[in-house]
Amino acid sequence: MFPASDVVIGATDRDATVRFFGVLGFTERVDAGDETRLLAPRASTAGIVVVPAAGSSIRRTAYDLGPGAIDVYTSDIEAGAARLADAGYEVGPIADLSLGPVDLTQVRVFGPDDVPVVLVASSHRRSSLLDHDANRLFSEGHSLVWVVADRDAEAGWWVDQGASKGMDLDFEVAGVSELLALPDPLVSVRMTMLSDPDVRPFRLELLEFVGLRGAASSVTEVGIIGLRCGTGAGALRVSPGGVRYTI
Repeated sequence: MFPASDVVIGATDRDATVRFFGVLGFTERVDAGDETRLLAPRASTAGIVVVPAAGSSIRRTAYDLGPGAIDVYTSDIEAGAARLADAGYEVGPIADLSLGPVDLTQVRVFGPDDVPVVLVASSHRRSSLLDHDANRLFSEGHSLVWVVADRDAEAGWWVDQGASKGMDLDFEVAGVSELLALPDPLVSVRMTMLSDPDVRPFRLELLEFVGLRGAASSVTEVGIIGLRCGTGAGALRVSPGGVRYTI
């Protein structure tokens, strides 16, 4: 199942979505029927699949369940944020989420159809194209973040399907509220990562806001649809926690 090959996005304006991810370095394009697959140069996986969609986008707010963001590593978070702002996209504040020995900053950007992407700069990042190219500003896709009601139950289900689980993280860092524009200045967060044994991208990050609940995950064909775990457009499935994927 992992690593997932792509994140699938439903776009009301395919060209606008392609341009947005082009600014993020996904410049290799393959069209196949109604689909457009975007990859970072020299990447064969961890891309973005854009499919046509009709309807209205949903900007999930506060503690809403469902897709949270597509994470992409950056070698220079200020330069990355500036590039997206200069291209006309909505860029939030750069937030400090450092934990212990890990220096971690993130910034959220909204693209067409309210698609959220979070740029991640970390002193302890997972494997990515940045490991082999010091001049690259952005990596391929790093992970898909999904907000769930119960991290442990959801993670257990994925492990039963064959996924490898990373370390459980339980923390309170003010930068989370700054990054995600949450109404509370400090929230308790539970996270974990699902991947293949080699922790290759795309990974799935589960995020639980402890004791806080927003709107239930709603089915939408506009914006982030879910993970593609494989090479073809298989049937859409949904995990117990609402994560959408095809295999």
